[in-house]
Parts: sequence; C-alpha cells; structure tokens
Amino acid sequence: MKGQEIMKKRILSVILALLMLSPSLIACGENQVNADTQQSVSTPSAETTVVTETEEELSDYDKRQLIPDNLPAETFGGEEFRIMTYASTEYISELMSEELNGDACNDAVYNRNIDVEDRFKVKITVVEAATPEDQVKVFATAGTDDAHVVGFKNYKAYTPITAGALMNWIEAPYQDLSQPWHNKLANDGSTLNNILYAICSDLSITSMTYTYATFVNSGLLTDFGYSVQELYDTVKEGKWTIDKMIEMTDNMYLDNNGDQKRDKDDTYGFGYEITNPADVWLTASGGKVSEFNGNEVVLTFMNDKTVALLEKLVDWHYNHPGFYIYPVA
Repeated sequence: MKGQEIMKKRILSVILALLMLSPSLIACGENQVNADTQQSVSTPSAETTVVTETEEELSDYDKRQLIPDNLPAETFGGEEFRIMTYASTEYISELMSEELNGDACNDAVYNRNIDVEDRFKVKITVVEAATPEDQVKVFATAGTDDAHVVGFKNYKAYTPITAGALMNWIEAPYQDLSQPWHNKLANDGSTLNNILYAICSDLSITSMTYTYATFVNSGLLTDFGYSVQELYDTVKEGKWTIDKMIEMTDNMYLDNNGDQKRDKDDTYGFGYEITNPADVWLTASGGKVSEFNGNEVVLTFMNDKTVALLEKLVDWHYNHPGFYIYPVA
C-alpha cells in the first residue's frame, strides 16, 4: 500500500505540473512572462538553450516556450488521472475538450490534454460533482482516491481545509510556484506558516475569464458632450477616479421606451448586478479584507477608508440617475 500511495502522489504531482504549464493553454490569452524569467533557460536535459533573438524580437508566447518544465521522463502505463470540478460546462471546459472545434480556448485545452496524455501515458478524466468542496471531504474521510485534484470556488475553500482534506502545495514535488504559470499574487496571499492548501494557476481559465474590465461606449460618450480623447487623456494623466466616473455617468439616462419607468430597456451611464461585480471596488481602492501579521491573520476590512468607499458606492448605486442596478439573473 505504501508503494501504491507513493506512486499516486508521483502521478498527481507530475501530471498536474505539466497540465498547468502546458504552452498550448497560452492560446486562450496573452499572459506576460515575469521579468525574472525572461532570459535564457535550461532544458529538462540540462543542455543550455542559446537564445539568439533579443527580447524585443520575441513575443510573450515565444518567451513562454523557452521556460523548461524540468519534469522527469516518466510514464504511468495508462493510469487514469481524475480531476473533480462542478457539474457545469463552464468549469468542465477548463479541464476537458472532446474535440477540436475552432474555438481558441477549446482547442488549446484539447491539445494540452493530448500532449500530457501522450507524454506521460495517462488518461485524463473529469469527475463531476454538485459541490466538489464537500465531496473531497467525503473522499478524504473514506480514504479513497476518486479524484486526484479538486477544483472549487475560492470562497468555498474553507470547507475542505477545515476538514483536513487537502495537501500542502508547498510540499508537493515538481511544483515550482515561482514560475509564471502560477498566479503569484493569489498564491502568496493565501500562504500562511508555509502552508498553501489551494492554488491559482493557468489551469483555472475562469481566473482569467472572471477578470473585470471597464469599457466605454464612445457613441454614448459623445452624445452626452464628452470626447473619447478627453477620457483617454484623463486616464493617462492619472485622474481617472471613481469620483470622475460618477461625475461623467451621473446624468447619462434615457427613457428609451417612454414609459417613465427605470427599467432594463432604458439607457444608463453605468450599471451591474449588486453581486460579484461590486466586490472589485475594495481591491481597486487598495483595500484588503485581511493581512498577515507574522503567523496571524488580522482583519483589516473595517477602517475609515472602506466605510467611506461603501458610503460612496451606496449613494452612487441608489441615488444617481445614471446608475442602474440590474436584476440578479
């Protein structure tokens, strides 16, 4: 049994490491290589790769290809590598693609899995669960290995962590958390006492697709007396603030259907559901829910700045005509 357990951990570490660094996944987006990895590197065979092009001549994609995975040349005789996630196409598509269909992300996932399966002689499968964060606790208690890796929403991590059902990624072999395919900001912020139970990496496409960005409707902007160039200049000069945004969108309202009711068919300067989209303002303003103080977690959410921000947001959302609260879908 001990030998089998070692073999399972080896399969887990090697296969997962290659899944996360697989260059095929770069087709889904343009991830920049960290400055400290933009250099000549060694291949897994320790032979030096000579880079003749300058950094300016290499694309971010090309630079990514020069980073070695340093994984051992091992195969596992067709062993099944099981990843559990939510029973939803949105999450399953991160891990599994049945065929090529021309979609960049779909095809990248398909090619990545084929490369990993061929190199290590494994079969990647996805185990679906309504609540994987709860199911992993069941597996750990029963001592089974129904899934080798489990993906769940970050705010649900407390369930398997408090159940003692997760391994420490810091101690997992072959996982170089300093490499660019790992999200250093997220992982460092989740490490306490040299323990990291859940990681964020390029394997989680949703960590990129759930990123928020603000776009401008140039036609609406000019209709209300602003110029696109004026907006760009404001941003470049470092004057684009939430107060400026409230000022510009405040009176952007058109009763399109003439029913004298504020509804989804009207035009507004800005709006969203008062759910996850509202969370970004805390981070955007430099706030944090908690911070590390040595080996302790200190709550820093309640302070004058966050209270002032909350008051500003509540006023903007509920008292300004240019803002619309969309119904939760």
